[in-house]
Amino acid sequence: MYKTKWIFISYVVISLIAIFSLLFLNRGTKVKVKDELDVVEQELREEKNLNAKYSRILEANSMDEVNISQLEDNIEMLLSQEDLTTEQERFLKSQQSLLKSIKDSVTMMNQADQFMMDSINELFEDNFELQSDIDSMRSVWRLKDKERQQELRRLRLVLDMKSEQLQYKDKVQVITFMSSKGKKVHYIGEVVNEKANGGGIGIWSTGGKYQGDWENNQRHGEGRYEWSNDHVYEGEFKNDVREGEGTYFWPTGERYEGEWADDKRSGLGTLYDKNGNIQYQGKWKNDKVVD
Repeated sequence: MYKTKWIFISYVVISLIAIFSLLFLNRGTKVKVKDELDVVEQELREEKNLNAKYSRILEANSMDEVNISQLEDNIEMLLSQEDLTTEQERFLKSQQSLLKSIKDSVTMMNQADQFMMDSINELFEDNFELQSDIDSMRSVWRLKDKERQQELRRLRLVLDMKSEQLQYKDKVQVITFMSSKGKKVHYIGEVVNEKANGGGIGIWSTGGKYQGDWENNQRHGEGRYEWSNDHVYEGEFKNDVREGEGTYFWPTGERYEGEWADDKRSGLGTLYDKNGNIQYQGKWKNDKVVD
């Protein structure tokens, strides 16, 4: 009975010792695990901060505003740190390689831009020279065109004159006929239907001479008639008589300027003396002054 009691007590003590040992060990394990977790958490926090730093450096601005050289220096500085993980080092080196590619591309783009600007400048210079040549050619062309137009007008005038001369030559004939007053007239000029029609010269058998317009063998239109006694009339004719406006000259120097009707001074007219002074100005009828 007594032996059994000590056995039981020993068992209880051993059990208590085991329990306390387990409790102590468990507490130590928890402390160790907690410490390890704190270390991991601190490392994660530091890595997060470092990655954030990398992001701020690499993503600070758009590429057209980034100073690539400064970025390269920053990456070199980060790579020189000893506390980098393998993943961080790999990331930085990849970014370093990317920056090199970007830098090479930027260099090539700058060279291409410079080549393009040089080409554009050459094109502008060539265009300026070409425009100057075009302006010069236009000036020469306008001058030549003006000369050609003048020459063309001159040739047209010559052609029209020659054409008129040929037509006139075809119409010009020499005929003889009797005037409305029964006097023989020798005529040279345009003839239509075997009569004096158009421009021509007629010489009367009495010595008078007429040069001007004709119609059916009669003086008709503008013309000049000279008598054999040197009296002259210049003006309008109608049906072979003086009719309309005309001027009569005396050999002594006097003259009459005014209206005519039926071969006589009729209407308004002015008589001048040989010195050009007015002797009379007013109405006339049947070659006489109307009081």
